[in-house]
Amino acid sequence: MEIRVIGRKEECETAKQYYDSLRGHPQTRSVSISNFYPCRGSAELFRIYIKIEYYDEPGVGGEVKQTDATALDLRTIHDAHVSAIRRRKS
Repeated sequence: MEIRVIGRKEECETAKQYYDSLRGHPQTRSVSISNFYPCRGSAELFRIYIKIEYYDEPGVGGEVKQTDATALDLRTIHDAHVSAIRRRKS
């Protein structure tokens, strides 16, 4: 899975820390995170690129398929980002 995160530097840093914390997760095969890149035409917005691969079963290699656990992880990731953005805006 490839994810592009766009936001203020603090928001991108929050996302980077979260995805970096998934490196040791038993269902995570690999995680790579790019450097920060400024968005064109904006002094406030940045972007980072994240590549993450999941195992079908915890700790087992092979073809990566979306499982209920993977879907749950994705919902957790999404919810964490939305919550972080809402907290920063208020």
